[in-house]
Amino acid sequence: MALKSSLHACVRSVVYALLGVCLFPCCIVAQSIALLHKPYVESFVGKPKVSGNLLVGLRSGEAAGSFNPKAVGLYVTPKVGGRSACVDISSRDGRYYAQNTYGMPTASGNFAPFDADTKYSEQLSHYDLKDIAVTVRLVGDCNAPDEGEIIPAVVGTQSRPPASSLRNRSLLAFVNAEPDRLKVVLLRNGIEVSAAECKSDPTAVQIAFTSSCEFKENDGLAPGSYDLLIRVRERFAWRDSHFSVQLP
Repeated sequence: MALKSSLHACVRSVVYALLGVCLFPCCIVAQSIALLHKPYVESFVGKPKVSGNLLVGLRSGEAAGSFNPKAVGLYVTPKVGGRSACVDISSRDGRYYAQNTYGMPTASGNFAPFDADTKYSEQLSHYDLKDIAVTVRLVGDCNAPDEGEIIPAVVGTQSRPPASSLRNRSLLAFVNAEPDRLKVVLLRNGIEVSAAECKSDPTAVQIAFTSSCEFKENDGLAPGSYDLLIRVRERFAWRDSHFSVQLP
């Protein structure tokens, strides 16, 4: 009887182990952020138009690597949980553009990718992250006159998913202006708390945006509301533009 019990115990252990192997991947699949309106709206064109937007993207995550549209998402915090957001994705060369509205799941603190049923996976896999801008705005409608708060998108690559930690990640703004004409800073209560270093790629086709601006001191930035100031030097004066940003 003791031998039979031992055999039964061994069999149960093997079965449970196999079940764990089979079920575990299902358990670790991140909950996605669902489209509010299908189908997925996107375009890939041969002759792009020049963008009229100043701020084209704000994101954190990997600085470089092959772009993966299914690795774009957010850490769903209480600030965004249950709300709606408009998500814009633009390639630097202006050929690819997507704009879709999403409904956020309940706040969990975990990373959740945006549903991206793209028809252009092959074309997008040839883009580097530095050539893709993503903007997430907390609005109920992409055509809303109010720009809403901007949440930095979290972006992974084809080979590396987004990090599990909210901290120690680069923060980049993608701007449609030359870097030598730009000053890009984060303000809190009117006080500058972080300045970005802007650069461009002179070898790239620059239709949607020209500069990528990286905030170097983002490790010390506390969660909360910020004012993103983009100051552009024009012919005779500086022009200031302000954007409301919520850091997780």
